[in-house]
Amino acid sequence: MDHHIQQTYLLFILTIYGLGGIGKTSLAKHVYGLYAHEFHTSSCIVDISRICDGNFNELLDLQEQPYSDISKTRPIKFHDVSVYTAKIENALSRKRILLVLDDISTLVQLDALLGSKGFHSRRKIIITTKDSWLTESCSLFETNIKPSHERHLLQGLRNIASQQLLCSHAFMCNQPKAGYGEVSDKLVKYCEGHPLALEVLERDFTETILEACDINTRSGITNLIDRCLLSIGWNNELKMHQLVQEMGRFEVRQESPDKPWKRSRIWSHKESFRVLKQKKGKGNLLGLTFDMRMLEKEKLCASFELKTDAFNNMDMLRILQLNYVHMNGLGEFDQLPTLERLIVRNCIDLVEVCESIEQCVELVFIDLSYCKKLEKLPRNISMLKNVKTILGESRIQNRDTDSLELCMVNNIDINTRTTSSSFVGAIPSDME
Repeated sequence: MDHHIQQTYLLFILTIYGLGGIGKTSLAKHVYGLYAHEFHTSSCIVDISRICDGNFNELLDLQEQPYSDISKTRPIKFHDVSVYTAKIENALSRKRILLVLDDISTLVQLDALLGSKGFHSRRKIIITTKDSWLTESCSLFETNIKPSHERHLLQGLRNIASQQLLCSHAFMCNQPKAGYGEVSDKLVKYCEGHPLALEVLERDFTETILEACDINTRSGITNLIDRCLLSIGWNNELKMHQLVQEMGRFEVRQESPDKPWKRSRIWSHKESFRVLKQKKGKGNLLGLTFDMRMLEKEKLCASFELKTDAFNNMDMLRILQLNYVHMNGLGEFDQLPTLERLIVRNCIDLVEVCESIEQCVELVFIDLSYCKKLEKLPRNISMLKNVKTILGESRIQNRDTDSLELCMVNNIDINTRTTSSSFVGAIPSDME
């Protein structure tokens, strides 16, 4: 911890990055508590990504805190992000300030909270994020005089610290109880120093769970962790602990930190937009999610119509999800021969799905929900032998009986929607 603190404090702008739950927030808050008193003023904003959560208006509330902390004046409510940014810029340029921005996930957040003007020479900024490239991509680094910046990858705890963390709550002491030493060592080794993983385990580190798992085998440890990190939600849905999701996403980011089109999966709407607009998809891409509504909310894209040739070179894509995207037709499926799941929801301009969908012989699931202008399915959609389920609007069922009858003959479950509920109409009960 002391080594991390020293590295953190010596730099002008520091970006701390690493796995979710690895301790980035804890380190930043600890440094803030140690050194805030040495500055004229300070501000610490935590959990920024969750607060914004795709809602552009939340930026105003985020900006209000540092502006109030830094200016030390009676808070004045503004209703324009750019006005707040200008106020923050002016305050930052005049004072010796310590500023912590925790869990930054977008360039919009950084630009709104830092602006693009120069700083006081003795100002220090600590940024925590899962994407190490974000800081040097913001407006601040587009100026002629770029600020001093360093990136610091936060690693997991060492074995001794991991053991103490696990045992402090599981056994209320720094050492494992008699008989649990070997088990504790195996769990510590398996978690590889990840604090959140250890904390999740320690909450469920009970004799009942240990007895239910063969802890002496690697599969037994996996079973134990599965019990702690996975749970059953409503409708018997398997729910994943956020830690598992963050670990997976972090590993995918490391495939190509600065070039998302070289990764195997893309889930960020901004990165997906960049890939589709610039047609940069590569053959190694397995999953792509794009939500146009998120871009519009953040005022990053006033208009964009997706062209089907944007999927060129994505011949390994297995999952394609498009939400709220402007497009009249969806086609050129010959570019997507390995596609298994096609999810196109709330694309209100979509009127046609091309017959070339028959080229997607691996398709299992098709979701065309809330595409309100779509009234027909390609007649040859019934020839896709692996498709088990098609979701769509009720008007498709009312106006496209030929395609639906062919689908029913081939045992495809067609679930049509209304605004109030989902139903399966005119389909034999044994197929529901």
